[in-house]
Amino acid sequence: MLDKECLVLKAVKNTDLGDYALLCTGYSSGSVTTGVRHALWFPSKDVSEGDPVVVSTRKGAPREAPRDDSSVFHLAYWGLEDPIWDQDDRAGVLLYAPKWESNVPGAD
Repeated sequence: MLDKECLVLKAVKNTDLGDYALLCTGYSSGSVTTGVRHALWFPSKDVSEGDPVVVSTRKGAPREAPRDDSSVFHLAYWGLEDPIWDQDDRAGVLLYAPKWESNVPGAD
């Protein structure tokens, strides 16, 4: 059910969320596969150790809310129209990529 589907992460250290990308990959024989179905690069945003980061599959506007334990609840949206975690052959992979380069095909 799309409106309730989400992935919950928890920051293990103070970090910039924009240094991370989340992939929905394939899963087979007990391991992730190289097939990437969906990718989400988080926007640059400071998060503190212990802060929960909830990624909802559906569309929505990013937001945050303070919690009673002094952590901050961060909510991000993938912006998709259909569920992606409803299959046994799916896995989430969190990539740490603080430095990266890109190249436009055909550009010098």
